[in-house]
Amino acid sequence: MHADVADTEVFNSARVRRTKYPNGERSYEIEFKGSKEELNGLRISRAEFGRSISRKEFKELRDAANLGTVRKLRYDVGGSISLQQEIFPVNAQVDVFEMAGAPARKLDQQYVTVDIELSMESLVAPFCAGHHTFSFLSKCVDMSANAETIMRHLSSTQVACHGLGKKQLRALNHALMILAQRALEAQE
Repeated sequence: MHADVADTEVFNSARVRRTKYPNGERSYEIEFKGSKEELNGLRISRAEFGRSISRKEFKELRDAANLGTVRKLRYDVGGSISLQQEIFPVNAQVDVFEMAGAPARKLDQQYVTVDIELSMESLVAPFCAGHHTFSFLSKCVDMSANAETIMRHLSSTQVACHGLGKKQLRALNHALMILAQRALEAQE
C-alpha cells in the first residue's frame, strides 16, 4: 500500500471482503478506510484504498479479524442527480444483511442499508435537497445526519460486532419512529 498511497497514516481500519458473483466467480479484496470528515454538516467523506488479494490471504486475514462478520446481498441501483440542469449518473448500493455478529448468526430482524457514492462534493447539496431519482430514499433514515444513537449502534462495524442486539434494536426502533413522525408530518 505504501507504494500506491502517500499518506497511509490517515487509515485507521481495514476490511476484508469476499464477493460472490451471479456467475459463480469470487473475488477477494482488502479495503483500508480513514475517519469520516465533515462536509456540509454531514460526516460522510473519508479516504479509502482497496486492492485485490488472494483467497489464501483473505482466509488468513478473516481468521485474524477481531470485530465480527457480516453477510449481505448487495444490489446496485442506477439513478442520477441533477445539478444546474446537468444530469450526473450515480449508483445506490442497497445491502440486505442476512447474518452478522461474532460469530455471525442469522438476523431475526430485517436490516437494509443504502450507500450512495458521490464522485464530486458538489453533488452533496443537490442530493440532500432531493434532486435525485432515488424515490425509495424517502422511506429511509439518513444515519449520517440523524440521531447519534442510530449511527453509533447501526453502523456496519457495530452490526458486524454485535449483530442486532438490544442496543441495535433500540436504535432501529428509534429510526422507525423518525420515519413514522416524518409520515405524520407529510399528512398534515
